[in-house]
Amino acid sequence: MHRSAYFALALMLSACGSSGSGNNSNTPPAETKPVLADLTNDVILPTYRTLDTEAGNLRDAAEALRTAPSADTLAKTQAAWRAARKSWRKSDAFRFGPVEAKEITAAVDFWPARPATIETLLSGTDAITPEWFEKLGANVKGFMALEYLLFDNAGAGDPGILTKLTSDAGAERRRLYVATAAANLKAKTEELYKSWDPAGENFAAQVTTAGSGSASYPSAKAAVDQLVNKAVFAGDAVAGNKIAKPFGKKNGGAVQPDLEETPRSDNSLADMLATLEGVQAVYDGTNGKGITDLVKAKNAALDDRMHAALTDAQAKVQAVPAPFRTSLTAQAAAVDASYEAVRGMKNLMGTEVAGALGTTLQFNDNDGD
Repeated sequence: MHRSAYFALALMLSACGSSGSGNNSNTPPAETKPVLADLTNDVILPTYRTLDTEAGNLRDAAEALRTAPSADTLAKTQAAWRAARKSWRKSDAFRFGPVEAKEITAAVDFWPARPATIETLLSGTDAITPEWFEKLGANVKGFMALEYLLFDNAGAGDPGILTKLTSDAGAERRRLYVATAAANLKAKTEELYKSWDPAGENFAAQVTTAGSGSASYPSAKAAVDQLVNKAVFAGDAVAGNKIAKPFGKKNGGAVQPDLEETPRSDNSLADMLATLEGVQAVYDGTNGKGITDLVKAKNAALDDRMHAALTDAQAKVQAVPAPFRTSLTAQAAAVDASYEAVRGMKNLMGTEVAGALGTTLQFNDNDGD
C-alpha cells in the first residue's frame, strides 16, 4: 500500500470513528483515563527505569573493561549492551514526549555510526573527558558507536576486538573512549527517565491527566491518539526500515546487507522483536489496561484480529534464522513472511484500530510499504 493510499484509508476510517454513531463514537474520557494511567505506570515508566538501570550496568561493565581488559570483561560489556539495547528498542512503541523534545534519540541511537570519524578521534590527542565527548556529533555516540567498538561478527570477531582494546597502538585511549561513550549513554537514559519520573520532571502526569489539567494533551483522546500513532510508527519502522530496506523491497529487489541496522552484533532480529514486544505492551498493557480494552469495547472481533496479528508478526520474525544478513538471501522466504506479517499488523492498527478509536493519524516518514 503506497503512503497516499495508506493515509487516505486511515483518514477515512478515522472519520468513521469520529462520527458519533454506534460503537464507532469517540472513546469517552471515563474509558480512556484508566488506560492512560495503566500504560504510563505499568509500561512506560518501568521500561524507562529498566533502560536506565541497564545503561548503568553497561557503564559499569565498560569501566571494568577499561581498567581490566580481558575476554571476560569484553563479554560482560557486550551482554550489558544487548540488555540495554532491548529496553531501548521496546521504548520505540512510545517514542514521544521528552525523548523527542530533548532530542535524546539522536544522542542515544544515531544510525549509522561513522567508524572513520570515530577512528579519527581515536588517533587524535584531545583529552577524552565527559565534557569533550558531550560536544561530539551524534554519529560517534550511543549504541551504534559502542556496537562498532565492541563487536565484529563479520570480521576478526571478539579476539580482533580484544586486540584493538589491549595490544594495538592506542588501545588505552580506545578503552577510555568506550567507557566515556557508555557513561554518556547512561547520562541520557537517566535524563529520559527523570523526565518521566513522578519524582522528577513528571511528564507522566501530562499523560495521566490528559483532558483534566495536562498542558500537553487537552483531551484524553489526544493522549490515546499519541500512543496509537507511536505504536503504528514503531511497527512501520520494523517493516519499512529494518526489514524492507536491507531486503530490497524499496529498490527493486536488490538485497542490501549494508542497510541492516545492527550487523556487527548480529542483534538485528533481537532489535525487531524488542520493538514488537513494546508494541504488544502498549496494545495489551502488562499488569493493567491497554489499548485492547478500548478496541474490545467497540469491536471485539477487531480486537481478536489485532491480537492475532501481533502474535503472527512476532512469530514470523522469530522464525527468521540468525544472522539476519545471511537470511536476507539464504532464507528469503522467511524474511518475506516476516515483512508481510509485520506490515499487516501495522496496517491493521493504523487503519481499522485507528478508525475504531477515531484516532487522527500523523505523518510518518518511515513509510513501511
